[in-house]
Amino acid sequence: MRRLIIAFFSGLLLASLYFVFLVFPRYAQEKAEFWKKQGEISTKLELMDRVAKTLGDDYRGSDGYNTFFEVKADAVVVVERDGVKTLRNFVGGR
Repeated sequence: MRRLIIAFFSGLLLASLYFVFLVFPRYAQEKAEFWKKQGEISTKLELMDRVAKTLGDDYRGSDGYNTFFEVKADAVVVVERDGVKTLRNFVGGR
């Protein structure tokens, strides 16, 4: 009986060590990367809202532009009108 208990606890300890040193770090790294990406996306969306409120969102399709940054189908673009560069929101599908 004592050998079975020792074998059981040895297996439990080995499984725990396997989890702590091999499985958990990989899982933690994946979650950290996921939340970093989520933070980046939410920051860019907040900046897009601020650009629209501050500088407007009157982007015309005939305007030439350079992409400043993009989030999915939307982007903040640099538009030059009459020699003045400004930021505008480019909403996909417009």
